[in-house]
Amino acid sequence: WQAAGRELQELATSGKRLTHAALQRMHAADLKGAAAHLQEVAALRPIREVMGEALWLDPGRRLKLCEGNQVAWFIESHLCCLSLMSFFERGVLSPEVPESCRIGIDDRDDEWYLLGILDAVRELERYAVNRGQALDLDSIRLCLEAVQCLQQALQQFDFRNSELRRRFD
Repeated sequence: WQAAGRELQELATSGKRLTHAALQRMHAADLKGAAAHLQEVAALRPIREVMGEALWLDPGRRLKLCEGNQVAWFIESHLCCLSLMSFFERGVLSPEVPESCRIGIDDRDDEWYLLGILDAVRELERYAVNRGQALDLDSIRLCLEAVQCLQQALQQFDFRNSELRRRFD
């Protein structure tokens, strides 16, 4: 249990470092550099493999290990990067979720996906501010339209009093 936790923390820390580097590249308009970092993230050992089959097969322990060892934090970061990259490449802020970002617990997978999207919206707002400094009005308009569209869609959700509610507000 403890060994799996340590390995998951190492995986999450490495993944978070790479996703942070990818975000920096995207903000610098270096999509090739960002893609290279995201490929490194994709090459990391799968969560299931790091955890081990015995722990993976117990959903309660799987969730505790993921939540207690920064895996959720890493997955949200990864999904944020994938969302932002998707927006820059295809104009779509909601990409398909790779299997590596799923832990097989639907409520958590969905919540982490939405948290990643919300983080991407914040990064898109940051990008728009940077484009404003360059007086790039077309990019600002495009970013604003995407953010407003997503916010309208997210208003349809009942977030309860969860982390999703706090981040959305």
